[in-house]
Amino acid sequence: PSARGAFLQCTDWLTTNNGGEVPWGSFVGMLFGMLISLIWGHKVFLNASHMISCHVIASWYFSPDEAESGCPCCRPVTCVGLKRSLINYLGSIAFGSLIVAIVEAFYYTCKYVVEKTLAGTNPIVKFIACCFLCLLNCLKNTIEWLTEWAYVYIAIYGVSFIEAGGKVAKMLGSSGMGAIAQTTLVHPVIMLGRICGAAIGVGAGYLSLESFMIENTWSQPFLGACVGFAITSVSLSCVDAGNKTMFVCYVDAPELMAERMPEVHGVF
Repeated sequence: PSARGAFLQCTDWLTTNNGGEVPWGSFVGMLFGMLISLIWGHKVFLNASHMISCHVIASWYFSPDEAESGCPCCRPVTCVGLKRSLINYLGSIAFGSLIVAIVEAFYYTCKYVVEKTLAGTNPIVKFIACCFLCLLNCLKNTIEWLTEWAYVYIAIYGVSFIEAGGKVAKMLGSSGMGAIAQTTLVHPVIMLGRICGAAIGVGAGYLSLESFMIENTWSQPFLGACVGFAITSVSLSCVDAGNKTMFVCYVDAPELMAERMPEVHGVF
């Protein structure tokens, strides 16, 4: 709601200062900036949750007795992971999230501009624009994927974001196909969970219409879908983080897996 209110306020300000019309360039710039703010905030929370899960799983892999100590509802290893994510490594989380947010905002802004400006134009121009958007989308997904692996190394070894990127490149050089297979298996399941969360949010939005008189009936289901998708994304990030962390730990120290779980090591 706050993001939507800020967007409407910016639009009103532009129309007030430009004779009742919103200049196209100013609107696109405002859209780009608002998207960066929205995506950046979401990614920071998502990646903080991701890194906490990475820390817990890595602690269990290397020191299972220490990871299992304490109260089941509030283990010290979880509190340490929370502290490191929100204090020690918050700069790395914010920096990586900002990179992803800028790329994603640029992609969605370009997509919006293309849809609005190329209607009814030459098919060849549309084809070139579609190819550009496809390449941009691939770049967006690749950067987001690499930053997720970088957060795993930050959580395990406490390195900087740049150094973690170097470790990711080294890991992909030696076990890249395994990393791709991990993503191929896990991400569809996580996306299905996010869609279910968004669907629940839509249902909650429709139910709220029975209690409140709202002129724009589409707004509540839409906001419910956004909130449901965001909450589910943060909740399920621990699943993806756990899988990535186990993969990195196994690549770096396979002897621990062979010692503690020889049957699993044999499968790998």
